[in-house]
Amino acid sequence: MLPRRQTMHRRVILLTAGAVLVVGSSLFAQGRPEYIQFSPSPVKGALYKPDAGPAPHVAVLIIHRTANYLSHPGCTEFSRRGFMVLCMVPRFVNNEVQVRWDQIALDVKAGMDFLRKQPGITKVVLFGHSGGGPTMSFYQAI
Repeated sequence: MLPRRQTMHRRVILLTAGAVLVVGSSLFAQGRPEYIQFSPSPVKGALYKPDAGPAPHVAVLIIHRTANYLSHPGCTEFSRRGFMVLCMVPRFVNNEVQVRWDQIALDVKAGMDFLRKQPGITKVVLFGHSGGGPTMSFYQAI
């Protein structure tokens, strides 16, 4: 049996190694997202694709009504799980007062059209978090 001090030391080493593996794997989930500038609108996006594995056939669209979602955790997490992900910044970023719902729907449509044109994509899932929930619901309703 090992002395208590050596046992504790080994546990610390194992826990540290485990943390490095978990953090390291999520940091490299998507090596190089592709920046997308939608025109003529000021809408922007970041396209995340899995770095390894089979080509995705399902895409996920993530957008908020007024927030910058280019680095939302869903971007890398869905990508890490084999999905193509388009994370977007709407035209009304940081400007809740000027939001016009008809134009927000056009921002979502731009993302949907872009994803549907990607090779191999057969389905697009709308992911609504926070202000993205009503944004996606409004888009689907019209």
